[in-house]
Amino acid sequence: MVQLATRHCSPNTGLSMRNGDLQLPSNRFRYSVWHDLRENEVFGDQLKAPRIRKGPNDKDSELELLKDLNQRQMHILQQTSRGRRRRDHFECWEEVEQVNLSYQVLAHEYQGSNLSRILARLQSVVRLELMDNSLSKLSHYTFPLCEYLNLANNDLTSFKGLPFTPNLLKLNITDNAIKSLKDIEKYQLLTPRLQVILSAGNPVFFEKGYRQRMFAVFPTLKMLDGVKKLKSDVPVEEAPAGVEVEHEEQADVESVAIPIADDSEDVAAEPPAEGEQPGPSGEQEASAATAAAPMRTEL
Repeated sequence: MVQLATRHCSPNTGLSMRNGDLQLPSNRFRYSVWHDLRENEVFGDQLKAPRIRKGPNDKDSELELLKDLNQRQMHILQQTSRGRRRRDHFECWEEVEQVNLSYQVLAHEYQGSNLSRILARLQSVVRLELMDNSLSKLSHYTFPLCEYLNLANNDLTSFKGLPFTPNLLKLNITDNAIKSLKDIEKYQLLTPRLQVILSAGNPVFFEKGYRQRMFAVFPTLKMLDGVKKLKSDVPVEEAPAGVEVEHEEQADVESVAIPIADDSEDVAAEPPAEGEQPGPSGEQEASAATAAAPMRTEL
């Protein structure tokens, strides 16, 4: 009989039991934010995909118990004025140019409020990722320098819910719940430079004349849903001026064409010379040819 060895946890491993479950040492930091740590030297603009982890209101009482080897508190708590100043200093969201805040867990109110606080500070962001966050309205936010905005897999229901982005070049709103083109003209005023839109997965994507309407409203738009602007996307009455000019020039050439004169009508017939019999006239020749031609029957 083979006897298996049983490995026991050493008391120095840091493992602990909580509610009957084995807890890893890192569980102590489940509500920690990088700028709360006393030894932190990382700034917000160095993070590519930070997580929104504000934590519940009573988290400070738990973090206050965590001490380092010198029995100093490992966290500087945000509930103090010093902690809030330290948070704003290390976050430095006003200076961030690229940030990915996608896939945040916003089921709790404290998570959503923290995301709102961060979005309001993104005044220098150029590329912003907000995918899969269950967002339904962002119209009260302004991103003045943003050129790329990814809002895929959210709960947006109209263009009215999009933020003010005067320098936006590319917008991704795939897999949302936008049902109509209502307020699209107003949104165009908020994005006068928009060149690329990705909108597949929205109900409005299947609306008749959707592409024609989008290109008509957004004069700077070059690509819609991965397809460049086609001739069929431009109504006939809005065809390029060059095409109309070509037709006009052709019409002018035809209008000034000189008609060929008919010699049989304008030139008088010369009398036959002496000794010659007068020949049949043109009309007489045509009549004779018609009479000699075989008859055709159309069935």
